[in-house]
Amino acid sequence: MKRTTLVTACLLAVLSPPAMFGARTKASPANGLPGSVQAAPAGIPAAPQAARAPQWKSREEYDAFAAIQKAASPQQKISAADAFLAKYPTSDFKATADMIKLQAYVQLKEVNQAITAANSALAANPISVIKITALHYLAYVFPYVYKPNDANATSQLAEARSQAQEGLQELQQAQKPAGLSQDAFETQIKQFRSDFNRAIGFAALQQKDYNGAITSLKAAAEDNPDDSYTFSFLGQAYLFVKPPDYNSALWYLARADALAKKDSTPNLAGLEKLYSQWYEFRHGSNAGEDALVTQADGSPTPPAGFNV
Repeated sequence: MKRTTLVTACLLAVLSPPAMFGARTKASPANGLPGSVQAAPAGIPAAPQAARAPQWKSREEYDAFAAIQKAASPQQKISAADAFLAKYPTSDFKATADMIKLQAYVQLKEVNQAITAANSALAANPISVIKITALHYLAYVFPYVYKPNDANATSQLAEARSQAQEGLQELQQAQKPAGLSQDAFETQIKQFRSDFNRAIGFAALQQKDYNGAITSLKAAAEDNPDDSYTFSFLGQAYLFVKPPDYNSALWYLARADALAKKDSTPNLAGLEKLYSQWYEFRHGSNAGEDALVTQADGSPTPPAGFNV
């Protein structure tokens, strides 16, 4: 199999869009957006407000928006938000309504519609806290929904990389909300930054920019050393960089396997198979294969002089 083809095969082996939901417990889109989207949600970085604060143009507009908030179910919130957006397409609260739709679609596990809502919110030039949240959702789900055979795959990769870079820039300007501890703020920043860097690294990997992928994925792993997919992508990047670094590749693939086992990742079988095949290819047998997984479980980086 040609190397360029094998890259895609490796990625497809470890990614399964439906399996994403329920596999993550921290800042998971399956769990909804934290807090209320009317103001800075708890734990989401706050940022300076726009020069002109959003304002209601009429009592009717206000009441229509209130109907979204009063809706009991995700479906009802979506219907109320659609009615609001249809009647007040230029409302200062358009992005907020879009984000309520995003949250509702996340609860319903309707990823494509949630992505559409996030992009619609971004098109409204929202305040920074909404922009960061929308960009983060898009960055987080991208590796799970990307299809390399899509006719627009090339432009999708470029857009995902650009949006994640924009998210990193927004994070640099984020300010700690009053009442939020510094530790909690820094934890949230690290999680968002990790997901942005993972999206950039994944896109770079698909674009065969292996050095760029390694740089971004290492940054993602530093902020979140417990994400199995980040280490799987990082291992794959080391497989195909020129010259290949098989020792680093096998370490990171082994760590992905170890983390997937601990978290009962739905795609565990794919991660195990990917690691095992490359270990045996490089080592010549499966001797020591499990021992390396155990060793990699204890550290996100290989020890000095590591060699398979």
